[in-house]
Amino acid sequence: MLAGSLSPVTARQVAAARSFDTVWLDASAMAQRDAATLERHARDIANGLASGRNVLACTRPLNPLPAERGIDAQALARAGGELLARVLTLAPLQRVGIAGGDTSSHAVQAFDAWGLSYVADIGAGTSLCRVHSDDAALDGLEIMLKGGQMGSDDVFERLVHGAS
Repeated sequence: MLAGSLSPVTARQVAAARSFDTVWLDASAMAQRDAATLERHARDIANGLASGRNVLACTRPLNPLPAERGIDAQALARAGGELLARVLTLAPLQRVGIAGGDTSSHAVQAFDAWGLSYVADIGAGTSLCRVHSDDAALDGLEIMLKGGQMGSDDVFERLVHGAS
């Protein structure tokens, strides 16, 4: 699960996620596209997945807001997509979730995918899709996409336990 959104709704969803180990992402370094930081985060996430755990990678709520701290939100969203693509090369998965509209769109663009198809609703404004790709490692990957202000507080738990 990658939570790139800094919305209050996503913050509640992160707080309600009980079935996950959390990896806190360095938003400033990621937005600057620091390769060492992206690699460290990717390995931390992959190590957690390799141990059989669900992993929730997320940025900490920032106060003041990212723009007020000099963080380019679009650069951070692109870095989130790059991070997820790197994680999938280290730890192939069957299902992944992405919270944040910009993060979702950049993550999908970072994949070698030619299409998505609808699988199921996980809740209001939250869809589970299937990735279609010529890359056998990505083809068939289930991916939850949701905007930051969308979904119930338990949406991350529903991704793991409720929707198939």
